[in-house]
Amino acid sequence: MATTIEREAELIALSDEQLVERVYGLVQQVLAIDDPLAQELYFHLQEAFERFAPVAGWADVTRNAPNEYELQSSLERIRGRWEARRRHEAGLPAGDDA
Repeated sequence: MATTIEREAELIALSDEQLVERVYGLVQQVLAIDDPLAQELYFHLQEAFERFAPVAGWADVTRNAPNEYELQSSLERIRGRWEARRRHEAGLPAGDDA
């Protein structure tokens, strides 16, 4: 088993996209046991990645979409969340066209 320092060095060496892929892979393993906590973890990580590593988040979506329809649908949801964040940061109500 790797030491803490070795594990940290391994993770530091990952690209943003590789880190996102590994984290989502771990969440998928937890989701496989149908843990509600894993679902909450997934949504929190998704939000964190979209805020702080958006390119990595987009890369994960484009890599894992099974077909063009799912890809477009996923990208549209990401755009919707970005718009919701902008509205929230500007102090505008959600869904308001003002």
